[in-house]
Amino acid sequence: MSAGSLTKLRRLFLKDKSLKFLSLVLAVLAWYGIRGTVGSRSGGYSIPGMGAGVATRKLADVPVSVLVRPDPDMSVQITPATVSVVLTGDSSELQKVTRADIRAMVDCAGLESFTNCDLAVVVNLPRWIDLTPVVHPATVKVVLRRTR
Repeated sequence: MSAGSLTKLRRLFLKDKSLKFLSLVLAVLAWYGIRGTVGSRSGGYSIPGMGAGVATRKLADVPVSVLVRPDPDMSVQITPATVSVVLTGDSSELQKVTRADIRAMVDCAGLESFTNCDLAVVVNLPRWIDLTPVVHPATVKVVLRRTR
C-alpha cells in the first residue's frame, strides 16, 4: 500500500472516535436487549436480568466428529479427539442439556490429501437450546493422508 492510502485508512478509523464509540455502545445495548426478549421454545418472553439467572456448565470429553468427502482411500487423524464445551446461559436451559445434544465437529471436506493443519472446532446445538458455547481447545490438529 502507498503512504497516501495508509493515511486515508488511518483517517477513516481515527476520525469521529466519539461517534464510533457511541455507535458501538448502542449496538451492544440493542443486541443484549433483543437477545433478552426473544422467547424461549415455549413462546414466552424473558426480561434481561430476571428469572433463574445466568449459569455456566462444562461438559468434558465431547467427541469431535470429522466431516469429509466420501473417499475410502483417505484417512483422517485429529488431535485431540475430544474437547470440552462450556455452555453459558439461562440456568433452567442448562439443566435440560445432555451430552447427546451437543455436536462438536471439524470440516475437512475442502482439504486436499496430505494435509497437516489446525482447524477450528464448531459446536452445533439444537434450535431449542439458547446457550452460548465455548470450546476448549478451539482448534484441533488435522492430518489427512491417502492410504493407497
